[in-house]
Amino acid sequence: MKSYAELKDKIRMFVFIPTWSIYLEDESIQASLDKLLEHKCFLCPDQPTFPQFEGLREHIQRRHQLYSCDLCVEHIKVGNWAFPVTKSKWTIFF
Repeated sequence: MKSYAELKDKIRMFVFIPTWSIYLEDESIQASLDKLLEHKCFLCPDQPTFPQFEGLREHIQRRHQLYSCDLCVEHIKVGNWAFPVTKSKWTIFF
């Protein structure tokens, strides 16, 4: 890892991601970030991807009869792989 002092003169060469307000060193890191943030069904063998989380949520409910926690979806902003799913729509997480 490099310090800000080492990088501040090169900041214009980096890729800026406005959604996250971060700079990435190159496009390969951006591609890795994009892949990590895809809305992908990890339960299906072919792992289909969806443009929006709502599409993935509907797929998981209809195809796998699993539900995600509304509070988690609203407040966890790291990716859909972090959302707990359950068989019951009314499960309470403690």
